[in-house]
Amino acid sequence: MGFKNSLLSLLVIGILAGTMVPAQALSNEGARKWGWGNRPRQEQGPRPEGFFRKLDLTAEQKTKMLEQRQAMDKEDLALRHKDETLRLKMEEEMKKDNPDRKTLENIIKELGQNRQQMELKRLDFMLKFREMLTPEQKQKLKNTFPHRP
Repeated sequence: MGFKNSLLSLLVIGILAGTMVPAQALSNEGARKWGWGNRPRQEQGPRPEGFFRKLDLTAEQKTKMLEQRQAMDKEDLALRHKDETLRLKMEEEMKKDNPDRKTLENIIKELGQNRQQMELKRLDFMLKFREMLTPEQKQKLKNTFPHRP
């Protein structure tokens, strides 16, 4: 029985890693470029202020950006909770003597859709942020992050 549980655990890890690698790569890339990533808001510290200074944002722009970021974080919270719930369902299914492949496939598909929603929400946030910048600020943004289009 111990060997079977070990084998099932390895299978779960492999499946989870296979479904999360593409989304995680995008998230890590975003964290590297923007310095934000998926950490909770309280762990990010004063980083936005330095970013605001570099772009010379107005008080109104700062407020609007932070409000948009907070709204995105709230929406992401529900999606992250759903992600965790799906992972637990997958783990429970894999612990069964005869896990149902179709059930596992559906969970994996749902995990992928959930990740896609999170990434699209981040994209929406970044595009809205860029829309509120002046041409000069957009140029500063390009100079600050030269590897971005």
